[in-house]
Amino acid sequence: KPLLVDGKFRVTAPLVYQTQGSASGLRLIGTGIYNSAIIGDFVGATLFNIDGSSLQIGRFQFGGGFSDLTLTTASGASIQNAITCNGWWFAQHSNIFIGNSLSASFTKNGIYIPLRTDLSSNPDDYASVVWTLNNVQVDSMGEYGVYGANTTGYAGWVINGGRFEGNGLDGLYVNTNGWRVQNCSASYNGRYGINFTGSSGVTLTNGAFYQIELDGNATAGVNISRV
Repeated sequence: KPLLVDGKFRVTAPLVYQTQGSASGLRLIGTGIYNSAIIGDFVGATLFNIDGSSLQIGRFQFGGGFSDLTLTTASGASIQNAITCNGWWFAQHSNIFIGNSLSASFTKNGIYIPLRTDLSSNPDDYASVVWTLNNVQVDSMGEYGVYGANTTGYAGWVINGGRFEGNGLDGLYVNTNGWRVQNCSASYNGRYGINFTGSSGVTLTNGAFYQIELDGNATAGVNISRV
């Protein structure tokens, strides 16, 4: 069942959603980005730790996602990532804002999909694939708005609408394996608006990215490597 976030809630430790096997993904539903918020007020690695595979490699959470809320930090907090995720398939996030409107927030990433070599040498064992991000805004992260750049295990994402601006390095640092980025803004970032990476021989298909605003990025609007 979904969890309703009706109001603004201060939390003083990471929020962990961890399963021992295949399970329904976490559903977190607010009443709008101006009305519902999770506010991290601590020093740590992540606000949300969504983990479907640390306890059992090859087991995944399916479905779910966050919608209609803000994830941010309190003044004086130091949290690296808003969402850190392993082992979550078919997540759908919509109408969420990650960051602070007028100041810096998370010190590293909005959404972070790590490379977990401590679990397995094969990222498919703890993959987070086929995500949809509709109208997701990630502003003023210390490093990346969305970091999902590993060459395997994170295929089939669709980013539609939203804004990825003012981040310390890249608005989006993402894989080319089946990703689509469309109808969004990736501007005023410290390096690239969109940094596409991948394994040698992967092809960016027609429509892989289009209708994107790319203004004022420090190095370039788009960087494409190893495709």
